[in-house]
Amino acid sequence: MKKFLALLLVVVPLGLWAGEKPWFQGSFDQALAAAKGQNKALVLKFYADW
Repeated sequence: MKKFLALLLVVVPLGLWAGEKPWFQGSFDQALAAAKGQNKALVLKFYADW
């Protein structure tokens, strides 16, 4: 079971990284409208270098 969880923790992030999409260029409202039009979730990714 521990080996399975360790493997899962390695494989899942690699799979997510491989499927990255290019950044959306536009405003928040445009991104929200595009997500609604495609019936997809909108993910906001941000951080701060403090």
